[in-house]
Amino acid sequence: MPDPNLLPIDAAHEILAVFGITEPTAVYERQVKPDGFDHAGLWDVIADASPFVFIIDHRAALPDELARIAPAVAELGAELTVDVFHGTASLADVEQAFSGTIPAVNLDRCR
Repeated sequence: MPDPNLLPIDAAHEILAVFGITEPTAVYERQVKPDGFDHAGLWDVIADASPFVFIIDHRAALPDELARIAPAVAELGAELTVDVFHGTASLADVEQAFSGTIPAVNLDRCR
């Protein structure tokens, strides 16, 4: 009988694909179990490998972090510009609306 605390492997793969993860990584290999992923393990994979999830240290230089974020926003169909004045960054300005769709995940299959 499958472990009720694990997200089935097929459902986990759908979720990972939404976050741009389509190939196994070292963290994936450490976290995957024969029947799927526990929630913490799935988050570890997403946080490690997704080009759309950013964990920013408060000590990091904001312009450097925004330089990592802008390409991910562009992949979603929007242009991100950053104005830097006197060594600090202003609020990022999204110049056009997102276009296209983000794949939906049937969450009923994940329970």
